[in-house]
This record gives sequence, C-alpha cells and structure tokens, in this order.
Amino acid sequence: MSNRKRSINHSPLAGALTCVFTRWHRYKAESLLHSLDDRVLEDIGIARNDISRTVDEMFASASRSPATASPTDPTQGTLKMPRDRSVAAGEA
Repeated sequence: MSNRKRSINHSPLAGALTCVFTRWHRYKAESLLHSLDDRVLEDIGIARNDISRTVDEMFASASRSPATASPTDPTQGTLKMPRDRSVAAGEA
C-alpha cells in the first residue's frame, strides 16, 4: 500500500498538533484551577498544592482511554472554563 493512503492519524503533523493542543489544554486547566480561591478549590476537593498533580492525573486518564474520556469534553466530568469567572470564584 502506498504512503498516500496512510491515515492522517499516523502522520507526523497530526502527532505534533496533538501534542501542542494537549499541552495548551493542560496549561488552561491548570491556570483555571490556580485562578480559583481556596474555598472553591476545597469545595471541589482539590488542595492548591495538588493542582499540578490533579491536572496530570486528569490528562493521564484521558490518554489511557481516548474513546471514553477527553480532557476538553465537558460531558466527561472534566474541567471547562466557566463563562462568568465571578460565578466560578464564588462572588455571585
């Protein structure tokens, strides 16, 4: 079979883009958690010093089963940037 019929999922470009987008999503998730106050973090069961570990675990579990969990899919119980940051910070 020729290389032309190779799936885009196996191309070097697709791998590089996946890596870039995954790192960006990890950064956004960690930034969002760091922006929350300690009371809100406590409400969701995360200590401030555990944010990096929590994000690492979230993305590790998503990479083990990509068909069932996505770090960017809000229906999978993962993090999503709220529309109104004041509500997320408990100021409403």
